[in-house]
Amino acid sequence: MKEVVDRTLLSNFDGSYLWARLTDPDGAYLILLAPTMASVKQYQEWARKQPGVAIARAEIIVESINLWENTSELFQQQTMLKPTQRA
Repeated sequence: MKEVVDRTLLSNFDGSYLWARLTDPDGAYLILLAPTMASVKQYQEWARKQPGVAIARAEIIVESINLWENTSELFQQQTMLKPTQRA
């Protein structure tokens, strides 16, 4: 039964999940991308309705990645490590 539930979850969330751990015999863990906060509740409600799902829990993780800041820091580190060469 668990394999059927796992396949159903993965199939439904195809394109939305970043990571899945299905090796626990008592559960499955998925990290999903949700376009809106309302969709998080919809995902959870859908999962709860699936045969074989005892509990569906959502944890909301919000992380911001500032690529320019990270890139800028990397360039600064490289500049400090290698002095500028002049011809």
